[in-house]
Amino acid sequence: MSGAKKALMLSAVTADEGGESDMQDANLDSEDMVPTNSSAMQMRENIQSFRNNIMRDQQHISCILVSVSCHGSVDELMGADTNRIKVREIIEPFSDDNCPRLKGIPKIFILDACRGDVHEEGVHRYSPQRTDINMKIMQNRTNYAPPVINDMFTVYPAMLGSFTT
Repeated sequence: MSGAKKALMLSAVTADEGGESDMQDANLDSEDMVPTNSSAMQMRENIQSFRNNIMRDQQHISCILVSVSCHGSVDELMGADTNRIKVREIIEPFSDDNCPRLKGIPKIFILDACRGDVHEEGVHRYSPQRTDINMKIMQNRTNYAPPVINDMFTVYPAMLGSFTT
């Protein structure tokens, strides 16, 4: 893939929740990073600024990546100020009609946020049905139950309710 690879990383997750270390671990150029604890309005402004910079950029761009890490609900993300931003407000500025410079260029959006309020109960790691583990050892192990549906990367070619041709 030749050409510039542009990235924007937004986070509304406080440092104690890991947002600060996520930003550092991403190893992006400083121009691509936005401080943690972004409000919903700051997210909107940073997305518009990123899009405007792409429109002014004269070099060939091979792809863009927009990553947002925050709390969320169905089709909405939450800024550090608890105000909400619609997922469409993050994606639509990069559509062919809003950003013709990116027409035909891959646009990747990673939204690290919940999508509802259903609590996943998970499956206990050391279930009582396991007979091959000594019960005394099982009692000393953690009872943490990770979610059943996790560690997945799901990609759709269109927004919810839309279709592609």
